[in-house]
This record gives sequence, structure tokens and C-alpha cells, in this order.
Amino acid sequence: MKMLGRGWQYTVYDLGNRRVLKKYNTWFDAYVVMLKDSFFHVRPPVFYFSRYYSDGQKSAASSLIKLSETSLDAWVVGNPKVLSGCEYEQDFVEPLSEYFERVTVEDGKRMIDRFVEFTLLLLRSSVLEKNCNIADNFGLNDEGKIILIDLGEICFVEEEIQDQIQKRVWAAPDVLSRLPIELRSYFVEEMDRVLGESSLQTVKNKG
Repeated sequence: MKMLGRGWQYTVYDLGNRRVLKKYNTWFDAYVVMLKDSFFHVRPPVFYFSRYYSDGQKSAASSLIKLSETSLDAWVVGNPKVLSGCEYEQDFVEPLSEYFERVTVEDGKRMIDRFVEFTLLLLRSSVLEKNCNIADNFGLNDEGKIILIDLGEICFVEEEIQDQIQKRVWAAPDVLSRLPIELRSYFVEEMDRVLGESSLQTVKNKG
């Protein structure tokens, strides 16, 4: 199988049928990715990596179970098929990081608008991708719909969701670094505007 990419938690392989396989990284593979990433962004010291790996593995397994208990349609999270533990198959997508690289600034802003609406859709089911990492953790499926592709770090508890929103996780340097410079301010402004207190109350009332 062709490897498509590797993040902190998962390595992604092309299954050749418009589906991908996501295998949880070994400790060594995860450590290499974390170490490399720590050179570019402010990260916890190296001695925290083992805890991050262990906690991430538990979080991923828990997220896959809890997702099946939500009211979300399966397409929203790429029609996942859990194979064992943290391993799962999912629809093949174009990551939004690649989409933003090939489009105009105006098209990029329109996609950000769509992402904000998608985030509200998730929130109506009490779901939030932990970091709102638009470029790396979301993609476009074959129908051109935004879907959540990183199922390893999801918030389901209202207190945790509110905490991430108050932290404005979407404004973190590592999230913004994956967006073109011309889109970063617009992304933060729109997320700030829509995920404000009054807007979130409206979301809860609709849920």
C-alpha cells in the first residue's frame, strides 16, 4: 500500500478503492514526528512525548466509539469502518491544505466560510475537532463536501468544547501555519465572530 502521509497519531495508506487505511503509529514513528514538529512550533519538552502517545491512543479509541453514538451522518466523518482498536478505514479525500494551495484567495475565503458552517454542524451534535485544524484535519470528499478526517482527537463533553473555544484553538500558530498567509487573518476573524458566545447559544437552541 502507498503511504500518503504521517501525523502525530496516524499513518495513512491508500487502499486503491477511494478509501484509505489509518494505522496508529508505533511509539518510535510517533516520536519522530513529534520531535520534528517541536522544532517548528512551541511544544512540550521531549520527556512529555511518551505521555502524549499513550493519552493519544486512549483518546483515539474513545473517539471512534463515541462518534458511533452521535447523531452525525456517517459521511460527515468519511464513512469510517473501525477494524480493530484505533485502526480504521475512511473515504479518500483531498486535504484542505492541498485545496488552499491551488485556489485563489477569494475561493479560499469561501471555503473558510463553508468550514465555519461545518463546524457549527458538528457543534449541533456536541462534537468539536479538538484543534479546529482546518488545513490538516479536514478534507473534501468526492462530492466536494467538507468532512472531518482526523477522528483521533475529538471533544464530546460540553465543558471541554467550551474550554477549547475559549482558548481560541483555531488561532494557534501551528494551525495557522498550514494556511496561506493571505487567509490566516480572515480565518481567525470568522471563527471568532461565529463561535462567539451569542452565536454558540443560537447553535445550542437549534440542536
